[in-house]
Amino acid sequence: MPSIIFLCGMPGSGKSTIAKRLANQLQWKWVDLDIIIEENSGKSPQQWITEFDETAFRKIESETLQSLIFSENTIVAVGGGTPCFYDNLHWMQQKGKCIYLEIPLKALWNRVSSKIEERPLLGNENEALQNLTQLFEKRKPIYEQIEWKEAGLSIDVKQLAEKIRNSFP
Repeated sequence: MPSIIFLCGMPGSGKSTIAKRLANQLQWKWVDLDIIIEENSGKSPQQWITEFDETAFRKIESETLQSLIFSENTIVAVGGGTPCFYDNLHWMQQKGKCIYLEIPLKALWNRVSSKIEERPLLGNENEALQNLTQLFEKRKPIYEQIEWKEAGLSIDVKQLAEKIRNSFP
């Protein structure tokens, strides 16, 4: 049975970047759930949310996640809200191990503030920081349910790869 790691965390926490680097270190496959959604549906998460609404996106996101078939060891970068809807966190915990990339709110803001238009849940420039803060506070209790936490700002990918190697029999 393949080993699966789901990288979870807020938008801008580095899930996609770390997934690529970890997969390279471990010589595993990596996938980005947002990319798979876009490839399968022809719409990016941003388009789903803008054209329809967040509920429509969360439904397609959950369906896509739970349709993934893992035939080899894989690192999966999930969307920031993925663990927070449709019992996805429980599903991921049954299929593999989840890692929460913890990033302070200020650092998240520094990472996403220049690309607000790419993040429809943040709204316009005037309300983006307030919306990010609300998202952070709303999602944090769900992320906190993930046992494996890593400090996303000071992550050592080689060290994390070693921890992953050691966590699977």
